[in-house]
Amino acid sequence: MGTADKVATSLKLEQPKFSACLAFDASQQFVSDSQQLAKDLGVTGTPTLFINGQRLHAHDAGEGLKVELERRLGKKG
Repeated sequence: MGTADKVATSLKLEQPKFSACLAFDASQQFVSDSQQLAKDLGVTGTPTLFINGQRLHAHDAGEGLKVELERRLGKKG
């Protein structure tokens, strides 16, 4: 059993549908395109956030993230 199958089993997904999705060329192309885009953008891990095309460097996922989002997007209200 491959890694994807183990994940599907642990998540209690419907194995036949999951396997069909993995075998679908469009799914494989989507994953490949996404990996290339991440590489092109310099993404090395998750989560990685972009706002208006700029990478967000917020090391604190709590208040620091909120402050940075408000600064970049312009606080409303």
